Amino acid sequence: EWLNISVVKDLKGGILNYVAIFSDITKIKKSNEKIEFLAHHDPLTSLPNRLLLKARLDQSIIHANNEKEILAIMFIDIDNFKIINDTYGHSVGDIVIKDISSIIQDIVGDKGYVGRYGGEEFLVILKKSDQYDSKKLLEEIRITIENKKWFFKDSPVTVSIGLLNEAKNTSFNNGFKVADELLYLAKRNGKNIICHI
Repeated sequence: EWLNISVVKDLKGGILNYVAIFSDITKIKKSNEKIEFLAHHDPLTSLPNRLLLKARLDQSIIHANNEKEILAIMFIDIDNFKIINDTYGHSVGDIVIKDISSIIQDIVGDKGYVGRYGGEEFLVILKKSDQYDSKKLLEEIRITIENKKWFFKDSPVTVSIGLLNEAKNTSFNNGFKVADELLYLAKRNGKNIICHI
């Protein structure tokens, strides 16, 4: 609540009374919290957005360098997503994005951070990983999405993935750029595959 106190004085300036007015600011607080959340999260999936991902990746890189740990950056893109949107509509496309975001979050769990970078693209920052674990986790994501029984059958849903397995002494821009290049290499090589270094 918001408290506003006013002083009531007589004609000579002496204090007669204090008047306190209490206002319920629950709606204002909730509105501010919602604005703060939307500034750092994707409204469709509630995942961290590009802004929050950048901050988390920068922090993760510093931590990994200090602790001599391995950090993996993974870029995941839904293949042929435009066809799904054009064929079934954006509401179905939204369902696909939400379902895939849930699959990625469930598989990654507390091993790292998952965010929606934009459109049909997701970024995963995997902590304390090695090459085998990173590829195994991504293969699980890829196969789970490919094998999911979607409610529409004409357009199979698959993902292409770029994996920068060891991100050391880099920045968000550099790490993202390499993972992004690997992603598009996966797309050029036939989609529904993982390209990694």
